[in-house]
Amino acid sequence: MNFSQLHERLRLELLDRIERGVITASLLARKTGLQQPHISNFLRNKRRLSLPALDRVLAALGLSAAELFPAPAKADPSPSQGIPITSSQSAMHDEFIRAASVSAYVTLPPAMLAQLHGPQDGRRRVARERFVAIALSAEQAAPMEPRLRPNSIVVLDRHTNMPTGAPDDIFAVEVRGALHLGFLVFEQKHFLLRPHALHYPVELLPVPPAASPADLVVGRVVAVLTRL
Repeated sequence: MNFSQLHERLRLELLDRIERGVITASLLARKTGLQQPHISNFLRNKRRLSLPALDRVLAALGLSAAELFPAPAKADPSPSQGIPITSSQSAMHDEFIRAASVSAYVTLPPAMLAQLHGPQDGRRRVARERFVAIALSAEQAAPMEPRLRPNSIVVLDRHTNMPTGAPDDIFAVEVRGALHLGFLVFEQKHFLLRPHALHYPVELLPVPPAASPADLVVGRVVAVLTRL
């Protein structure tokens, strides 16, 4: 990690939090004592922060420098790759999964990961950590039972954020701030999220005018595992 990388990760983290309404540039200025034009120029990548100013911004966000970088893969003597298990909120919103957001790791053989290909929307997802895992709540699993079960672990490919056309592919989608799962179809300006359990309704998800359809899709389910 060098200063330029830290600087850019902090800028992206701030932009993400501002977009989600977690903080505003004016509130950050009050918390750090920095001038708002200084912060605005930093967000637009027109100027850098000094090291003391960077420390003040990190403190205002409750972050350490280490938390801005992806958690390292868990060392494992077998030929496998560690995938972080994180919260639904982190899976939806965090470009990179920080160590503080990881509850455990799940391993898949490299040969299996190599086969997990799908169409990718490069407009937003190129820089995202690709594979993340979440533990399903009973509420999340219920519409997809018995395909998905409460407390099972699903691995998401976050680079696949548009329907693939395969009818059995399960997708994770952000719906009113929560993560829902189902079979996904895109029709003009909305998605249809279809459950597996027939007594659950099909969800109609309009795409907001300022958003891309891919903005709503968290990723495709590429593996389902029993609870660790």
